[in-house]
Amino acid sequence: QLNADLTAAMQSGEAVQQGTWTVAEGKIVITFDGEAQSFQFVDNTLVSEANPEMVFVKQAAQENTEENGEENGEEDVEETVDE
Repeated sequence: QLNADLTAAMQSGEAVQQGTWTVAEGKIVITFDGEAQSFQFVDNTLVSEANPEMVFVKQAAQENTEENGEENGEEDVEETVDE
């Protein structure tokens, strides 16, 4: 399940999409544009250690996809940046 979540996260953003990721010591290290960033899971949220405002929130699966008009699994991960 972790790999599926990470794959969804990788596909959700342009910058991350071009990156590679590895898992070490319970942390996820994502490298893009030659810069490695370390992330950690906190309550279903992927938090950047270097930039705590940069988080990836795992969205709850919506049971009724017909009402909201979204394809199932299309928007599972949302990037939020609070400035």
